Amino acid sequence: MNGIKNLRNRTVKLSIVIATYNRLNYLEKCINSIIKKKIDVNYEVIVVDSGSNDGTLEFLESYSEIRVIKDNLRGPVKAYNKGFKVAKGEYIFWVNDDIIILNDSINKMLKFLEENPDIGIGTFNYNIQGEEKKYCFGLRIPNFAIIKASLLKELNYLDESFYYYYVDIDIGLKVWEYGLAVVECKEAKLLHLFAEDERKEYGMSTAGKEEEYFKKKWEDKIRDIIESIPKKIIKELFSEEEKIELLVFKAIKFSRKEMIEEAEEVLRRVLLRNDLEGEIRLNYLLHLANILIKDDRFEEADRELNDSFLVGNIDIKRKIIISYRFASFCKDEKILGKAKEKFEEIIELTKKLPLHRGKNRYKGSAHFQLGEIFKKLNENEEAIAHFQKCLKLIPEHGKAKEYLSGLEFERYS
Repeated sequence: MNGIKNLRNRTVKLSIVIATYNRLNYLEKCINSIIKKKIDVNYEVIVVDSGSNDGTLEFLESYSEIRVIKDNLRGPVKAYNKGFKVAKGEYIFWVNDDIIILNDSINKMLKFLEENPDIGIGTFNYNIQGEEKKYCFGLRIPNFAIIKASLLKELNYLDESFYYYYVDIDIGLKVWEYGLAVVECKEAKLLHLFAEDERKEYGMSTAGKEEEYFKKKWEDKIRDIIESIPKKIIKELFSEEEKIELLVFKAIKFSRKEMIEEAEEVLRRVLLRNDLEGEIRLNYLLHLANILIKDDRFEEADRELNDSFLVGNIDIKRKIIISYRFASFCKDEKILGKAKEKFEEIIELTKKLPLHRGKNRYKGSAHFQLGEIFKKLNENEEAIAHFQKCLKLIPEHGKAKEYLSGLEFERYS
């Protein structure tokens, strides 16, 4: 096989670990994008297969240099950990099977990490779609990243309390808590194909519990983590985008008037530029609307959100995603009237979407959020109706099932 050297009796610099399950058409593209690149170090590829029956194993058997681990593991987190624990490399690169490596990205990332010892995880620059986010708590999420194997072991690998969601945010926060940074290498680029599969669908049933566990684990720690980040790290290693994300989060989370004013000033100044990419501009407009909400300027925030729809060629799906994030922020801030209005708008917008797997998820998720709002308002019949609609569209939604069961029990008891 081109690209993977015979590593017997040689030191491995990089272990590339891929978790897969019944996605052969994506896995082939992923592996080809790796082996056809010139990678300047000795590396190995480890594929952890969780019981595929679509020809994946037969495909992998044709590549003797790939280390294949076969196991009927439930969920990608356990699969990744199994691969991590047998990896021989100094560095570990965890990769989804629906990722395409672009150009010289791996070499650029390794050089970036070697030159910056304060970085614990180097994250790749990749395309964003759907509900996926690059940031949480104002910090970069290491969705696809490279970490030193020794650090990963010291952090006790990935937390297997997570099935699918939040695990990447969790490992990033563990690195920050350890005292190292999570930073994007802009020059190291990936293409994410965003494959759907039954693991994601099952993940929807556990997402509520995972979110509760994640919040319990980190919410009381996040302020200390944020405020302990050295200014030197922010100044020298953060990109402009990363600096803005952290500033906006601190302004909203810590509710300091001077921070809110600074964040608004920075966002308005940046938005005047003509060189902002469409997605980044939209994200900053959404941040500005959230800042205005935090400052009790609701009507102005609404105008900024509507203005964001006029920027570039924004399709219905993107409008739904922007509106959903804004509505969720209003709900988190307990501005329930505005949140209710926005989630109802989202349901209307979904009617304009073509029929595809994501349509039910967007509409069902909006019904779930409305159910939670009506539950908080003690309007239980309305809440029940929305949870029922959610489950009709997303039958595996665990939290909706839990709420509906409790409300129906109250109704008949």
